[in-house]
Amino acid sequence: MDQEELWEYRKYWWIVLLIICIVSFFNRSNLHSVTTIEPETLKQPIQTELYKAKPVCFQRDGYTYDLTPLYQYDISGLVVGAFNYKNFSSEKFERVFPLDVCLIWGNNLQRRVHLNPGVHFSQDCRWCWVNWSGPVDFNLQELSNNHLIIKDDRVWQIAKQLVRGDQVHITGKLVNAVIKPLSGAGSPIPWNTSLIRSDSGAGACEIILVEDIRVLRTANGVARFLFGVSFWVLVILLCWRFVALFRPTLPKQ
Repeated sequence: MDQEELWEYRKYWWIVLLIICIVSFFNRSNLHSVTTIEPETLKQPIQTELYKAKPVCFQRDGYTYDLTPLYQYDISGLVVGAFNYKNFSSEKFERVFPLDVCLIWGNNLQRRVHLNPGVHFSQDCRWCWVNWSGPVDFNLQELSNNHLIIKDDRVWQIAKQLVRGDQVHITGKLVNAVIKPLSGAGSPIPWNTSLIRSDSGAGACEIILVEDIRVLRTANGVARFLFGVSFWVLVILLCWRFVALFRPTLPKQ
């Protein structure tokens, strides 16, 4: 096999890997493949008032965070959106808790509304939206966008891998936050959590100081595996190709 034939052979492998990578990327967060619902996600969130809870204070990235725990909070649901704003937020203080997880639960899952092709979920600007067309019995009180404050590295490793379709249980505390720049320049920034599920619009998101995240069921395991393998194989091949282009060749004897 000469050099030209070898390149043609390798080119087909590149194309196959690229197709696998693209297809698996979109299918790893496919809500319509989630047909098995964990019983825990059919339950309503549990919110228990805290009395004389100690404030939580920490410093990070040039800011002081003063958190006031209000309620112990347990919620299980289906992830319909997970967005990391770390590289998309214009506000530096938000980058300490960049992950928003949008959940649905209860009757929404009992009715399998996420399987309806007319139902669409989206996230942007720290908001979560649901839109639908046609007759859909969607309960807006069983959807929430959750701003997650995570201090534990182990929990963060779990949280940052969540994708649409995962079913999770989150334990923590609903907190109000006051964020102050350490430099003293600028005014304190208040962030208050929602305390009810029936609100909407600005201020309707839950702010959770997360204590633990448990994945009840992982979605689209095959697609996620194929994406991970194909992506890193492509990266390795690209690096190898880049090195080969600049590697000096010895003259033939």
